[in-house]
Amino acid sequence: MLSRISFRHFSLANITCALFIPAHQERFYKKAVQFSPSIYIPDMEDSVPLNEKDKARAMCREKIEFLHKMNPSVKVVPRPNELNTTFRKDVDGVLTPENAKLIYGFSVPKISTVEDMSEVDKYLAMKEKEYRIPTNTFKVIPWLETTEAIVRAFEILSKYRHRIEAAAFGGISSFKQ
Repeated sequence: MLSRISFRHFSLANITCALFIPAHQERFYKKAVQFSPSIYIPDMEDSVPLNEKDKARAMCREKIEFLHKMNPSVKVVPRPNELNTTFRKDVDGVLTPENAKLIYGFSVPKISTVEDMSEVDKYLAMKEKEYRIPTNTFKVIPWLETTEAIVRAFEILSKYRHRIEAAAFGGISSFKQ
């Protein structure tokens, strides 16, 4: 039952395997639960064509409880689109009063500055308040994918250490600069 779920500390620093699931493809959720990675990342960003973003939000929202029920020890960390596109719409489209306690955090792409992380932090704090869950419950895996992000990595990661437990570094965007 959802009312019995407690907030336990889980260090994302212990990630040994993250399994990305194209959020708009139901068959991949069914395949994903055959494995026990450290975290499931239903991906609404790169793996989803533009014309299927709404479907991805709905499917992700519907499958969070399924993922948790099938593998309760695997944390669910959806990956919304970046801040300057549909980040807020994605987070809103995934969260419900029933599943908010089942989502460990969000894997947020293209964080380049402290200001980007500040926006994420404020938005998630607002959502935590809305869903009456403790502040800083939702953790973040920021994707540092640009040269600017790499240069500012220490500043970004240290200022928001209350929210960030791990970071991911993307290579393709960095090489374009």
